[in-house]
Amino acid sequence: MFETVLFPIDQSREALETASKAIELARSHQSRLILLAVLQTDRPEMNNAKLITSLLSRAKEQVSKAGISCEVIEREGKPAFVICD
Repeated sequence: MFETVLFPIDQSREALETASKAIELARSHQSRLILLAVLQTDRPEMNNAKLITSLLSRAKEQVSKAGISCEVIEREGKPAFVICD
């Protein structure tokens, strides 16, 4: 049903908690999973490339532990526009 599951992630606690739902969707539909983080120049807490890389690494580790492979994408811009693109 779902060919691709896009999982946009930020540093909120809720984002890492919802990773299990993205993993479940990807597994049950045998979908490709993409982790996406957006570097935001207008938000200091999301304008740290090192922090974003760490966040993606933790999420990728969680996905890998579930036995699923994923693609990791880092972009810069406004999250809503980047996610839609």
